[in-house]
Amino acid sequence: MIMGEMDLIDLEREEDAGDEVKKSIRVTVHQSCGRLFIRPEGYGDASSYNGEGDPIMVELYGGELRVILWSDINQEDSTHIISMEDAAESNRGDALPTPLADELVKMNESDLAVILEAARVSLSDGDVYDSIVDKLDLSDEAAKEVQEKLTDIVSD
Repeated sequence: MIMGEMDLIDLEREEDAGDEVKKSIRVTVHQSCGRLFIRPEGYGDASSYNGEGDPIMVELYGGELRVILWSDINQEDSTHIISMEDAAESNRGDALPTPLADELVKMNESDLAVILEAARVSLSDGDVYDSIVDKLDLSDEAAKEVQEKLTDIVSD
């Protein structure tokens, strides 16, 4: 995005799975002075004319990524300053599915046939299965997906 250039985004969401009510809102996103500004239609800040205020700002401040909010249009100062540092991917505690797990889940039956014999042994012996999961650094979700796919093939 070129400095000052705006992107318009229409956000639409069903409020509740049981409701047929949808809410949509146009959002303008632009950058200026090294900051990202977000302007949902109909929302603003105390010091801007209607339709021109940006109640959400994202910035790097002293090397820290922050989100600054003006959630009260009658208050000139920001109402919230949120550090995003705890959301850094380098802080992730749980392992995500590895590319190998993703590929195993996508494999067709003929591709999995080669793996099936080793899988059969590992599925029947919990210690072997746990050892394989640990060596592949699979998350619990990825290991369960692989196990379900293999079980489906065996039961078909």
